[in-house]
Amino acid sequence: MKKVLVIGGTGRIGRFAVEACRRIGDLDVSTGGRAPSGEGGVQIDLGNAATFRALDNFDTIIDCADTSEVSPESCLAYCLEHGQTFLETTALPNVIQSLLRRFRSLDASTSCQGLAVLGMGLFPGVSNVAAQSLSPEGCKRLELAVRLSPFSGSGPGTAKLMTHLLFADVQYYEAGLRVERMPFTIEVDFPFMSGIERGMLIGLPESSMLSISLAVPNIGTYLAPDPRVLSLVLKYIGKVLPKNRKYRHFLSLLVEPCVKLIRTKLLSSRTTPVEISVLRDRLEVEGNRSALTIQFSDGLRATGFAVGAALAELRKRWPPAGVYLPDEVLSLSGLLDEMTRLAGKDLRIIVTPSAH
Repeated sequence: MKKVLVIGGTGRIGRFAVEACRRIGDLDVSTGGRAPSGEGGVQIDLGNAATFRALDNFDTIIDCADTSEVSPESCLAYCLEHGQTFLETTALPNVIQSLLRRFRSLDASTSCQGLAVLGMGLFPGVSNVAAQSLSPEGCKRLELAVRLSPFSGSGPGTAKLMTHLLFADVQYYEAGLRVERMPFTIEVDFPFMSGIERGMLIGLPESSMLSISLAVPNIGTYLAPDPRVLSLVLKYIGKVLPKNRKYRHFLSLLVEPCVKLIRTKLLSSRTTPVEISVLRDRLEVEGNRSALTIQFSDGLRATGFAVGAALAELRKRWPPAGVYLPDEVLSLSGLLDEMTRLAGKDLRIIVTPSAH
């Protein structure tokens, strides 16, 4: 029986990842962390290489830990060197970019015996695979939006991510060139289950990930908040935010404890649906303009089960050793089918393709 370790497996997303992996049926799943709890808990600290030997007992490592303070880079390098499978779930753009810079430039002299998938969750993760399904050869522009309510429960890592996105520069791509801009300063209409909603430019990591995996010249990511009145709030924030990055970082440090208190304590039991909408070639006069919308009834559960579904799909046909992005090794139909199979009635998934 193959053994799986979920680092951060007692957190909000980690618990769902553990549940999904156990539902695969023939895996021995354990949880790990700096202070492991429960019988069979494994002590593993991403910032302490001396603890990495505990990983030797496992075939697959899934990292659901908060990477805002400690990078998973050393742990990932250890697993690649020792021939293990590593699924990294972080959604922090700066962490993903750092991992891409190091591990996507591996040369022949670098030891890489294992398999890794970076940014595997709901967004990024399923969102990347959805974008890939709309971008066969000839695609010139991809725009991706996420619709959710910030008034819902989350773990501390997700709360930090939300704060980071409010104040960080947005990186997107125009004509193949990376462009930086203040958040919420570009608006695009996206089709969602509720109708057309306004998406506000925000710095999700999919832009840099898809620019590598799909080589589409124009890519942007957006947030369509629920309720829609929040779009007006975000538009105002985009106008009044200071351009000085140090000032914005200082503001983020002030806001983060409030966001963390609200989402991890006051609203901890409240769930939110999450929708992903992808537009292809919105501005092109000619070409295959199209759209795809996917709705998940519970965003946190969907994130954890996306991780389990990814592992189930990879086991059907293991790619060669290397470091991959989700859309390079997974198909949308296979991933959603596995999520539906594993989650059953606990998660509702609705897919709506349409012409745009």
